[in-house]
Amino acid sequence: MYYLIANFICRINKWATPVLRGASPRPIDDPVYFEDDGEFAWVRIADVTSAGMYLKNTFQKLSKKGSSLSVKMYPGSLFLSIAGTVGKPCITNIKCCIHDGFVYFPRWKDDFRFLYYLFLSGEPYKGLGKFGTQLNLNTDTVGSIIIGIPPLSEQTAIADFLDRETGRIDALIAKKRRMIELLREKRSALISRTVTRGLPPDVAREFNLEPHTRFRDSGIEWLGEVPEGWET
Repeated sequence: MYYLIANFICRINKWATPVLRGASPRPIDDPVYFEDDGEFAWVRIADVTSAGMYLKNTFQKLSKKGSSLSVKMYPGSLFLSIAGTVGKPCITNIKCCIHDGFVYFPRWKDDFRFLYYLFLSGEPYKGLGKFGTQLNLNTDTVGSIIIGIPPLSEQTAIADFLDRETGRIDALIAKKRRMIELLREKRSALISRTVTRGLPPDVAREFNLEPHTRFRDSGIEWLGEVPEGWET
């Protein structure tokens, strides 16, 4: 079921923009197509999978000949993976070329960030169903997707809001991850110290044990000092 959540609904390739496919120079492993200081970056599925919303760099760059046989994308453009990590949208911040594992939208005149978040949500794919074991996308299936398109001002407001709120959430996630890392380090240090130097004094008393106050050299380089009375 499609819900009208905007001022009008349309099929992507009928009113909004054609959906076209990238292209690859062949044979793809020919070194003549690559150049370390080439003007256009070469986008692989792995580059997009590891990128967030924006593509900022890639592993390889194309030579002038290589880029002439591919599809050139310029900063601010959006493309969508249809192979590997299927359905992953990405907006490029750099000049790049895409192969036939991606589709792009050459006449999209509105806010690409809105289109990015729309694809990222997964909602447009719900009407496509699944073929085999995973979603099957190509220019026809992507072009047949029906979407609601708000006015440009509302698209921009939606994208600005999502930029702000997802940025806040991402910052919280990063903070939580750092906290988890610190807790793991604390856990590891606690275990290491306890099994090599014994219980903390208050805990030792809790278990009716005398706290260790004197230590000796274990004679083992990695172990260092151990409580007197411990065998090594």
